[in-house]
Parts: sequence; C-alpha cells; structure tokens
Amino acid sequence: MEMHEVEAVFEEYAADFLFEKFRYQLYVSGLFDQLEESEVLLDFLEAYSFDEKDLLNFDEFRYFFKTFMYFHGKNKLASDSWQSYF
Repeated sequence: MEMHEVEAVFEEYAADFLFEKFRYQLYVSGLFDQLEESEVLLDFLEAYSFDEKDLLNFDEFRYFFKTFMYFHGKNKLASDSWQSYF
C-alpha cells in the first residue's frame, strides 16, 4: 500500500495520531508495503483499540500488527478451504 492510502485508513478509524507518531518508522520499515489491499489494516484497526495516552512504541505496534496479520491470513485460508467443500 502507498503511504497516502495507509494515512487515509488511519484517519478513517480515528487513529491518525498513530500514523503521525509512527510515520517515519512506517516508511523506513516498509511494514505495509506488502499489503495489496487495505482489508488487513482495516480489520486490525477495528480489532485493536489504541489510545493517544497509551505509551506504545513502534516495536510493540509492529508486533501487534504482524501477529494479527499472521492469524488473519490463517483464518482466511481456513475459511477459504471450508467453503471449497460446498
């Protein structure tokens, strides 16, 4: 995903403070570069609630996202294989 698309998703979920806080780290790490669609990021921001008052560093945020992305992918594979039986 492009950075402007990522920023729009964060704004949509009122998490633009996170994007502003981690803008440089997101750009340098390329955390969202492999995302083709915003679905995973949308689901992640819907599932997790971050507050501006939380003391969250980028490594913790990246860990939460990578873990979520792993299980999101596994869940999608499981649901896709289950639907193939019908």
